[in-house]
Amino acid sequence: MTPEEVFNREVAGLIRDCPNFEACIVIKEHMRRHGEKSYYQALQRLGASIGIEYHVVEAKSPKTGKLEAWWPAIQYSRGKSKTGKKEVIKFISAPFDCPIKCYDYLARHYVYKLNDTPNLATHVFKQFYSEPIKSLPLAL
Repeated sequence: MTPEEVFNREVAGLIRDCPNFEACIVIKEHMRRHGEKSYYQALQRLGASIGIEYHVVEAKSPKTGKLEAWWPAIQYSRGKSKTGKKEVIKFISAPFDCPIKCYDYLARHYVYKLNDTPNLATHVFKQFYSEPIKSLPLAL
């Protein structure tokens, strides 16, 4: 399987197993509105729409300087209209987590971190769309 297929399989499994996660509801609704077929591509677009600057941080070997793995990390920013500065919100895994090499773990961790994002549905839909979210109870 390609890394994208592994990623898609894991996200599909999470959506099936945890249908009440806000992130799962938002991902399904985002895919429906954009006609996406791949979870990987949908999450790339969703991330860009809420201003995600990066999804993972590279972990390089101090000895060789080569890329060894990735730390799952989500960072996005939104502009402050009055100050003109960016408010940066970071969600980075705990320091005791091991660097990852597996796309299945990355997919699960990415959805979990999206689920921890405060007001995710508001960031994704309310600012960018006028169409109401029918399947998201009490999120907005």
